[in-house]
Amino acid sequence: MSQKILLFDMDGVLLESAGYHKALTETVRLIGEALGYKNVELTPADIAAFEAAGITSEWDSSVICFIWLMLPLWERFPSLGIPATLTEGLFPREYGLAPKWEALFDKLNQPLSESGNPVFRAEQILASGHPREQNIRQIFYEAYSIEKSLTYRIFQELVLGSLFFAETYSLLPWFEAESFLSQFDRPNLIPDESAKLLNWLAEDGHRAAIFTNRPSGYGGLSTPEAEIGARRVGLAALPIVGYGDMLWLSQQRGVEVGALRKPSPAHTLAALQRARGMDAKTALHLAADLALDGKNMSDWHQFQGVEVYVFEDTSAGLKSAQAAQGILQELGLNSFWHFLGISAVEAKQTALRSVGAEVFSSLSEALMAGLVRGPLSK
Repeated sequence: MSQKILLFDMDGVLLESAGYHKALTETVRLIGEALGYKNVELTPADIAAFEAAGITSEWDSSVICFIWLMLPLWERFPSLGIPATLTEGLFPREYGLAPKWEALFDKLNQPLSESGNPVFRAEQILASGHPREQNIRQIFYEAYSIEKSLTYRIFQELVLGSLFFAETYSLLPWFEAESFLSQFDRPNLIPDESAKLLNWLAEDGHRAAIFTNRPSGYGGLSTPEAEIGARRVGLAALPIVGYGDMLWLSQQRGVEVGALRKPSPAHTLAALQRARGMDAKTALHLAADLALDGKNMSDWHQFQGVEVYVFEDTSAGLKSAQAAQGILQELGLNSFWHFLGISAVEAKQTALRSVGAEVFSSLSEALMAGLVRGPLSK
């Protein structure tokens, strides 16, 4: 019997990440209001457009929105700096209309000579040659700093809730917010479907893991948001390789975390080892050994003949999996991969098909149609 490994992305696949999306839209609204704009709104279609462009982290998309809102103000008021708070009166209160998001997406989708990381491409598009290039690059560079990034600070308090935010970061909260994750996240599997999936995984030769860019608790460098999500969907027993895991590994290896998390093949390779029962530390180091250094190649022989099903809603995750497949093929391992795109949004479906995914409108549909004698087909 062939072994089957299921790799699930979390947001957009296991969960409708309404909490993150709600926090993103509220972060952008609050910043737009502080900057003096009228009725700044980021719609679900706008968020899908970011994801279709390969920008899947709200930490990144909120920064890009912030810069986009700053550009007209820098043009009109050249002496303005970079705001650090939502202080009233920080900018002249003209309440003009905000620049259109469509024009931003046109820029993000324009062809460039350099490919690679979509966030780096966005930085190049927005910063290169601009009179405020240094400020723009500074905002990108500090995007994940709780002390220096306005967008990150607002977003994290909304996501975690003010109480947990204060406990986690030892900072006074700005709001009185309950966690947006606990309020708004919606599981994409009903309890009966989660139970059927767990029963299927209890059978010999069936394994699974969650690989996500959502923060995770391993190593104590990030917050356990992936673990919260796994509990929400009834799959807390599955191993998780999240942003916290990759951040820990990046510090161990002395490389940027972007070189390890999706779309890097290291993320998928670590998830494969975790699905097979490897502990987190060993799995992460084995993934980096192979993806970064081409070392310890013999530790992957158990994946000969394995069927891997990748459930993703972004091109970044699929590219990670496809690169991992290519690395295993170079080792002479014939594994069989199925790339299943999950989205009901046309723009995202188009992006998923463009990288070779078979697209389904829901995870339930993919689990029934994408697997022979799969977990929901019994």
